[in-house]
Amino acid sequence: MRYLPLLLPALFVATPAFADAVTYQGTIGKIPVVVEFTAPPADAAKPFAGRYFYPNKGIDIPLDALSVSKGKLKLAEEEVCTDACVTDENGKITGFKQGAVWDLALGRDNTLTGKWTYKGRTQPVTLTYVGSRPLPEDSEISPMGLAAISQGIAYRDVAVSQDATPYDYLRMQIDLKPAKTQDFDGSTVTYLTDPRTKFAFPTIASLADGSSPAVANAALEQRHWAMNTDALNCEAQQYAGLGWFDMMPDMAGSLGGYPDETVEVSYLSPTLMSWTESGSLFCGGAHPDNHIEAYTIDVKTGQPLGLSHILKGWVAHDFDGKLVPPEEARTRPSDVVWGPDAHLTAFVKAHLKPQSDPDALDESCGVDDLLANNLAVRFDTGDKLTFTLTALPNVIAACWTDLYSAPIADLKDLLTPEAKDYFPALGD
Repeated sequence: MRYLPLLLPALFVATPAFADAVTYQGTIGKIPVVVEFTAPPADAAKPFAGRYFYPNKGIDIPLDALSVSKGKLKLAEEEVCTDACVTDENGKITGFKQGAVWDLALGRDNTLTGKWTYKGRTQPVTLTYVGSRPLPEDSEISPMGLAAISQGIAYRDVAVSQDATPYDYLRMQIDLKPAKTQDFDGSTVTYLTDPRTKFAFPTIASLADGSSPAVANAALEQRHWAMNTDALNCEAQQYAGLGWFDMMPDMAGSLGGYPDETVEVSYLSPTLMSWTESGSLFCGGAHPDNHIEAYTIDVKTGQPLGLSHILKGWVAHDFDGKLVPPEEARTRPSDVVWGPDAHLTAFVKAHLKPQSDPDALDESCGVDDLLANNLAVRFDTGDKLTFTLTALPNVIAACWTDLYSAPIADLKDLLTPEAKDYFPALGD
């Protein structure tokens, strides 16, 4: 096994992308793999790179070009950086150990065939074209450049689909394991676990009125895939070509805390679904993301619930602080910030002390700022509305608490006329 310098021509080259990234699916020996290249093999020329995964693992492995020409590829896998990377006097990685070597040739039917060789052992490789996606013009032509899409998926800026993101779509095609079920007055949730990332995430099994949960489940699936992508991308950063130099060394090969993530549904009806996500996620950086976040979606549309449809005091301001009418604000969401008005904030503050843990909100938390900037809502069994907190900075994460909970029927003075569309009992 020899060391390769990190700055090979195919690595970390910030070059405009002139071709689409292409995805192939096939086998090494008898083992399934999915591979993505920075350009079609028929157009191969340096800079050129790839990444691949074994479906039962889901973790990217970098492929770096040793020599490529049109229809001919010789690529080297990287070894993980644990005791296998060369560093300079400042601790910066300058090289990595070469692992298996791929020798591939393109056939007339766009099939790649060849061999995979590691420590004198050879396996046949057969890969069939699956699809492609455009690379952004400023993409690095490198494994890292290909894997950059993972951040967009994790932050839900990029939706995963068979046509638009074939490589990452195939990564998510794995049998999920049922964990548990919950019943909510005739509506049922089933929790499913990806055996690679290990945390359970909900899907709607049935709704009390017999309507289809397909739209909501498609949205839930995208969120589950986003979280899985984030976890697997963290584990892939054990390779130099996929971000080891940005990592805390003791996080290499870690799923970033996702196996201990807790997702719990608190409410489900034919109109709304609320859940919380909590845990401590860390994939390098200044500190872990210690969080308890509340989410609510409109079951009919699969979209996050706009609280202005429920609460009169949930209002929008532009970035100059000017109040924007709700109907207008909904048409340009990136131009406004939503939050509670003074009346709603005062209501929650007036009901705060009897409901809160007295040790949770001490003077150092800055209650007024929390109510203005971090107030959130979830719904709980029994048609209860709970005011809580969200997106707390790490330095005050210990200030998190539920603030006030009451049956929504007792809060009619706070509600919009639309609220009865989500809670039909309000119209009785």
